[in-house]
Amino acid sequence: MANRITKYGCIAIGLSALVSFLQPAVGDDNVEEIIVTPLSRSSSPLNKVPSNVQSLSNASLQTAGARDLSDALFKNLGSVGLSLAQGNTFQADLTYRGFSASPLLGSAVGLSLYMDGVRMNEGFGDTLNWDLIPEYALESVDLLPGSNPVFGLNTLGGAIAMRTKTGFSFEGAQAEISGGNFDRREAILEFGGNEGEFGWYMSGSGLNDDGWRDRSPSHLRQFFGTASWQDAGTEAHLSYGFNDNSLTGGGLAPESLLTADREAVHTFPDITDNTSHFVNGRASGRVSSELDWSANLYFRHYARGTLNGDAELSCVDDLDDEIEIHAGLCMGAAGPFGGIGTLAREVEGEERTTATMSNSAGGSLQFDHQRRFGHRDNRFSLGAAYDQSLNRYAQSEAEAALIPMGFSRGVEGTGPVSTEVQVATRQQAIGVYFTDTMDVTDWAALTFSGRYNVVRTKIRDRTGAPDNQDLNGTHSFDRFSPAVGLAATPVDEVTVFGSYSESFRVPTAAELTCADPDDPCNLPNAFVADPPLDPVVGKTWEAGLRGRVGGRLQDWTNLRWSFAAYRTNLDDDILFVSAETGGAGFFQNVSKTRRQGLELSLNGQSGPVAWHLGYGFVDATFRSRETLASVVDPNGIQVQPGDQLPAVPRHNLKAGVDWAVTPQWTVGLGAIVTSSQHLRGDEGNDQARLGGYAIFNGTTSVRLSSNIEIWGRVDNLLDRDHETVGARNFNVFATPEIEEQRFVAPGRPRGAWMGLRVRLETGLGFSG
Repeated sequence: MANRITKYGCIAIGLSALVSFLQPAVGDDNVEEIIVTPLSRSSSPLNKVPSNVQSLSNASLQTAGARDLSDALFKNLGSVGLSLAQGNTFQADLTYRGFSASPLLGSAVGLSLYMDGVRMNEGFGDTLNWDLIPEYALESVDLLPGSNPVFGLNTLGGAIAMRTKTGFSFEGAQAEISGGNFDRREAILEFGGNEGEFGWYMSGSGLNDDGWRDRSPSHLRQFFGTASWQDAGTEAHLSYGFNDNSLTGGGLAPESLLTADREAVHTFPDITDNTSHFVNGRASGRVSSELDWSANLYFRHYARGTLNGDAELSCVDDLDDEIEIHAGLCMGAAGPFGGIGTLAREVEGEERTTATMSNSAGGSLQFDHQRRFGHRDNRFSLGAAYDQSLNRYAQSEAEAALIPMGFSRGVEGTGPVSTEVQVATRQQAIGVYFTDTMDVTDWAALTFSGRYNVVRTKIRDRTGAPDNQDLNGTHSFDRFSPAVGLAATPVDEVTVFGSYSESFRVPTAAELTCADPDDPCNLPNAFVADPPLDPVVGKTWEAGLRGRVGGRLQDWTNLRWSFAAYRTNLDDDILFVSAETGGAGFFQNVSKTRRQGLELSLNGQSGPVAWHLGYGFVDATFRSRETLASVVDPNGIQVQPGDQLPAVPRHNLKAGVDWAVTPQWTVGLGAIVTSSQHLRGDEGNDQARLGGYAIFNGTTSVRLSSNIEIWGRVDNLLDRDHETVGARNFNVFATPEIEEQRFVAPGRPRGAWMGLRVRLETGLGFSG
């Protein structure tokens, strides 16, 4: 099927690209435009996009009561889930249609993120650091679902495309200060404007937050600015971003510990320091009345340092100190592996530090052609992209003492520090892509697209140790991925759409060097020479409807709705499976997995009341028989087709109402409902699920004048105890003896914040 789609898709693209040069096309400036390629200049009218794309404007981001992009997507979109495995707001695991976007190595990342045409997935592990995205500087965000090949590697479940503000889209100055629970204090400043052909935008923020768990403070320092030039046909922008952030997480904790103290952590510290510099030059112009070009060049420097305290459980033979056996296999005298004495579980502390440095650079060039074929519009885009990431990684560890501090336990290094890993990696990716949208009738548009990717990953050991030389290797991958879709509007303001798309993701350097069941890695703390992993291939079918009602019903204004059904099948999915209590595990291919489900959204306004409703159903399952390693089960986990993937709630519901009590005063109430989910480490679905939860959030704003606003926000209004994700593990501090327990991530308790926002719209130009 895929070969036939590729063959006929390429033929259709060639014909439509040829005939598109016949005569000029006419666009509709009144239709909402959606980003359809990584370079954000290329867009398509919403009614011609053959998938259930969802968008957030800057106004939506500002009124969502969210501090970062992941939280804004979670609160606004029904099909988006969020878990706080790290116990830190800025290190959230986001899921969309059962696919993950996470800052933590070991997550099966399946979403790609672009900002002004630059891919923001980190080169070392394809992770996403939400704290490096200046949410306040975003002009718009488009969430494009499916295995969209145009957006390149890792777009298995969808792509997030962001545009930032410039001096031509943001004129004036805005300052905001806020504070509240958990000793959070934040200041944001924005300044933008233009004079003739020149524009400027600068923004910065500072935040201190003590967190809601023991010893979990965070400090963020962000800057983002853009210098712009544009005339009637050409524009150029040079952007610079800087981040210096320190994030402390609490991690998962045993349920018994949280029963005694909801703020306690199992072990600490768990500190991540992120520093980044980002330079992006982008330009676009017009070759002729029908042909446009756009390009970008970028450089990103990213440095990450971590300090982690862990409690590790091992099985030791009391008559032979050299025998250490996996804790889950500790079965008394002699044990299953023939120890000569009595086997006993033993707990010790480990203090680990890591240092990661990544330098990424690349660029893209794209041509967009728009003409008419007969009496039909045709839009054709052809582009090429090159991305390179140079990474260096080092890990050290030391034996440590476990020190009780209240209900929590600190880990303090006592032994000599040993450097376990030093590795250098280089990834190069070349992609050539196209997309063509051709009007086949006045009310239907057919879209073909595809991308050919070539990826080369080189890994080199830097310790010089003879035992580590097998780590050295070069891995190459390539694939062409096609897509085809149809969007039709047979009735005014009602669109029917359907599509088929393919994409793939290659194993990252972190995955390629941590894939040996006999030598698990303390992610991201150890790498060894391992068997190769196969790339993941995603294939998505999607169909749905969307529409709006404007002015037809006297009591309703701009009622919008959408419905979509989808199915994504993955071949050779890559999962990280835990094998030891301290987090050690390895990556492995799983033959087949599937994510399928439904999405529904409604929003509108009646008089002074605006409302929104979003619902997402996700059925994420294994489709092949597998045996997965386990922390607690010596025989591994037996997975059968139809077993649910862990950490993916099947139901997500978001609803909200905003009421303009007076023209100056607005109050809002939002609800988030998430269903139960299976624990990580329970891929066989043999344990009780982690319970679902429902929380309510409140917002209010008062405009004292056209330029001054006071706002307030309360999250988890009813202060409900809830957990966002869970895992099976041994509680090494349980009494009277070590035992398996459920480890869970407690959700944030009730928190309230207030802020003052001042906006100056005019008077900022420099004309004489």
